[in-house]
Amino acid sequence: MQRLALGFTLGFLPAMAGCGPSQESLHELDHVTPAHWPVDMADAASKIQERLAIVRSDPSNEIASEEMRDLVDWVPEIAADTNLSEEQWIPIQALSETLGRHLMSKDIKMSDVEDDFLRLSELLVAANSQLASEGLGKSD
Repeated sequence: MQRLALGFTLGFLPAMAGCGPSQESLHELDHVTPAHWPVDMADAASKIQERLAIVRSDPSNEIASEEMRDLVDWVPEIAADTNLSEEQWIPIQALSETLGRHLMSKDIKMSDVEDDFLRLSELLVAANSQLASEGLGKSD
């Protein structure tokens, strides 16, 4: 009886090993694109302005504040994924870095640097427009 049970168990295990979805790497399971990830610089500018309006009307809105921190962190990457020149990219990166430091340390309120968020948004829109007029977009 024990031999039969052991044979059944061992025969069943290989069949179970092939069950379930295949997984190429552990990273695939962890990589989820957030809903507020911008598709381009114009979208990033729009999302920054939207979050700024939300925080302006409700300073305690933690979701909008968190998303604003994310956006500010992502902006240099989004801009770097285009054909911007270094001269165009550096002001975007520098302003994002400064805002990011303030947001992470929470040493100032978002309302105190509202002009800087608007300036970042303007830089993104201007850079995006310039790329569009030159027929350039995302880098390959």
